[in-house]
Amino acid sequence: MKIISHCEQGVHIELSRRNLLALLHKLEKPFSAKLISITGEDGFELWVGAAPDAAHYADREPGRMSQDTEEFIRERG
Repeated sequence: MKIISHCEQGVHIELSRRNLLALLHKLEKPFSAKLISITGEDGFELWVGAAPDAAHYADREPGRMSQDTEEFIRERG
């Protein structure tokens, strides 16, 4: 994972395929914090976490994604 840039308006991060797979593994692993983290050269810390869909969308419907992304999720989710 890389912190590409950060400022008052937001943070741009880059996750590798390996990072994404690690998060998916942590999501399924009992007692995991379900987080990966990085500390930038300036000491800025960033945590990226994963949550099961049922928990994340408990109080709302998921937003729309592109049709091919929705199809990809249905096929593999």
